[in-house]
Amino acid sequence: MQEATAYPIEHSVWALTLRRFFWHRLLWDIDCPLTPADWLTLPSQELRGATDGAVYHDEVGELTYLREQLVWYPHDVWLYLLAAGWWRIENEEHLMGRAGDVGDELGSSIIGARLVHDLMRLCFLMEKQYAPYPKWFGSAFKQLLCAAKLTPVLWQAQRAETWQQRESALSEAYSFVAQMHNALGITDKLPETVSNFRPARPFQVRLFMDSRDLLEKAL
Repeated sequence: MQEATAYPIEHSVWALTLRRFFWHRLLWDIDCPLTPADWLTLPSQELRGATDGAVYHDEVGELTYLREQLVWYPHDVWLYLLAAGWWRIENEEHLMGRAGDVGDELGSSIIGARLVHDLMRLCFLMEKQYAPYPKWFGSAFKQLLCAAKLTPVLWQAQRAETWQQRESALSEAYSFVAQMHNALGITDKLPETVSNFRPARPFQVRLFMDSRDLLEKAL
């Protein structure tokens, strides 16, 4: 914004109806209830933006009503997203060590960074907070209840120079996040320790969690 005395004035302020606002941000027709498939198409950063922040005037209450509908995922959608998050980790956690074991530390580091990201996203889901887009992802993570204990561990995984160091930090993170999951009480308790990927494969991974359990509850 710049002070101006002549038109056009770039005030960076737009007046929108609620219908236009939610259609522009979420492609949501506010007259139509959201289906589970609809929820899965909504970017979490847009849901965060639509439900967070101060409302200075809402005399008729329509904005408050619409925001309350978006305040968090329906229970079955939440369970599905948790299951998908765990499934992503289960399919990659052993690859970090395997890449490092063949001398590919760069590849191992890339996989490790993805695992850190996936663990962080699980934490947002477990604390029922919408995750923002990448610029604010780390800043918003710091505001989660788990951040004080988990951030140093994840930072160790990010800065590790060898896959063994990376594995050690990630193993600690897996155990911590498994404890968070168990505290939710939504499934049978998960093992909170790690073990070898396979008897002949000395890569430490979190013991397999049956994601189908979460999916069955969602369905």
